[in-house]
Amino acid sequence: MKTAPDILFHRYFQQLPPYWKDIYRGKQDLDLVEQPVQDLLRAIQTKLNVALRNERQDVPEHVPHPPFHLDFIDSADANALAFIEGSYSFIGITVALIRRIWEICLPMSKSAEIATLLGLQLDTTQRQLEFHAVLFRMQLYFVTTHEYTHIVHGHTTGSTADSRFANEIDSSGENCNIDTQVLEVDADKYAAYHVLLNLYADERAHVLALLKLDANSPDLQDKALLVCFVLSVGTFLFVRPTKFLTPTNIYALCHPPQAARMDFIMKATVDWCRQNRQALADWMSPEVFDSIMSTLAYVTPGAYAGQGWEAQTAFLQTEIGKTYMKTLATKLNQYIQAL
Repeated sequence: MKTAPDILFHRYFQQLPPYWKDIYRGKQDLDLVEQPVQDLLRAIQTKLNVALRNERQDVPEHVPHPPFHLDFIDSADANALAFIEGSYSFIGITVALIRRIWEICLPMSKSAEIATLLGLQLDTTQRQLEFHAVLFRMQLYFVTTHEYTHIVHGHTTGSTADSRFANEIDSSGENCNIDTQVLEVDADKYAAYHVLLNLYADERAHVLALLKLDANSPDLQDKALLVCFVLSVGTFLFVRPTKFLTPTNIYALCHPPQAARMDFIMKATVDWCRQNRQALADWMSPEVFDSIMSTLAYVTPGAYAGQGWEAQTAFLQTEIGKTYMKTLATKLNQYIQAL
């Protein structure tokens, strides 16, 4: 009899060396998670596992891999993991990361500035909860698809346990190289593509109903959905501790700087819009994007979007920074062509 994926998932962490086992204790018992997060996690897990089971099998750039299963990890470490064990490809998201995402979405769901930006009415607790759920789901989808890419593009092939546990929150590591950064940008871009595809198809009606925008014109609806996406991804990057950049460490980081990641994500987003919603590509100008990000920085308490983000942006605009971005883009294109 084939072992159930949730049992294999838990067993994998139980068999880790002591150091990792102390950090990742195994499968999270969702009965121990507070409401309403518990119900939302159950619903999202069911939806994502159905989608993962029904993934396309004829994608040329995908490497062979076992069927997927997503589950949650009992851990105080805010992280998301991708690994292959036995007959399954696993995506694991720690409860600490779930709570981090839940908490950073909260101020946006109550913000008058964000409400104005989106044309929402956030005047009741129920409407705030529904908007909160939209942002939370979108961030979780992005994280999940980022980890999905690590599997289907072969990023985990031949990796050690240590490298599989690359932290999706802490950007401070300086023991990697630009080839590692390429894999992270590849995962970001592919995640953006899939989340947008889902948002403007299967998720569209549900999200618009939650936001009470289903009576708006299609043009206004499209813009609101795109702003929600930018807000969700931007918030996820904003709360990551920024790293002071130097000509030396920029190439040794395990993740590209947040400002660089957001630049690549927005280019991927505009490319998706050009292919699927040309009017949105025309509308999402640098000025509109800057307005969204400025509003986000203003309403996100404790965001590392101030001096750290600005310093990163300034560094990337220097000749050294421009060379770095050009090198990263060139290597990314070479990697994608080789898939």
